[in-house]
Amino acid sequence: MLGMRDECRSEKEWIKWTYWYLDEDTASMWSNILGWRTTEWNDFITRLVGLYPSALRLGRDFVREDLYDLIKVQRNRDIGMEEDLGEYLCRYKEIAQYLYSKGKIAPVDYDSYILEGLDPEWK
Repeated sequence: MLGMRDECRSEKEWIKWTYWYLDEDTASMWSNILGWRTTEWNDFITRLVGLYPSALRLGRDFVREDLYDLIKVQRNRDIGMEEDLGEYLCRYKEIAQYLYSKGKIAPVDYDSYILEGLDPEWK
């Protein structure tokens, strides 16, 4: 591991070498958003995950019940802003794509379930 080398013992060094391994555009973006002031590894990772929220769900396996639970929760939640709708659609797409790719839902079901989570006035 990178942090175990003799020349890379401090958390600040881990962060420095993480930037070193990135392409120039990504390193520039990270440094502009995260800033170079972050010196603690855990703080750096926490702020980084904030840039890529889906990173916490990498490798996640879903089952049909996850989709049903999302729909049930959304059915009882108001969509007050565009962001609320976008969040629901994003989460729905993530779960539905996984289930479809594994043959757990039929193509016709992929889009049909999404309406179940919306207010009847929206349907």
